[in-house]
Amino acid sequence: MRLSIGIAALLILTGCTDSPEAKLNATCNAVMSDPEVHGDIKDANISVEAFCSCAATAFLTLPDGEREEMISTFETMEQLMQEHDGSAEAAFRELSTAGRAEDATPEAIAAYESMDALGHRLDDLLDEMKDADRTCPV
Repeated sequence: MRLSIGIAALLILTGCTDSPEAKLNATCNAVMSDPEVHGDIKDANISVEAFCSCAATAFLTLPDGEREEMISTFETMEQLMQEHDGSAEAAFRELSTAGRAEDATPEAIAAYESMDALGHRLDDLLDEMKDADRTCPV
């Protein structure tokens, strides 16, 4: 009986980690792992984990097209950072170069163009968290 309960609990926990919110939270934490990226968050006295949890919740409430664009750009940054030893600056440089190249793919152009929107959305969320006494306003 205990084994069955343990297995059921493990399956439930495994299912929870596969949720869109958990995946987005993990992506955010990976991108924010670069000290140059999370400096403003730390300066605001907010943990990266709390910020990313709030960002995941906030992004999932966006309208479909905007949500997919933000998540896709976040995932692209995570992938590029992995290819560049965790450097957000190197990842952004590559994204910028790929998005502005003469032979740029539509995906590269879209990711490059949505980088500003992603940055603004994250900055706005940080400001909202500061205004809400460092809690998630969503």
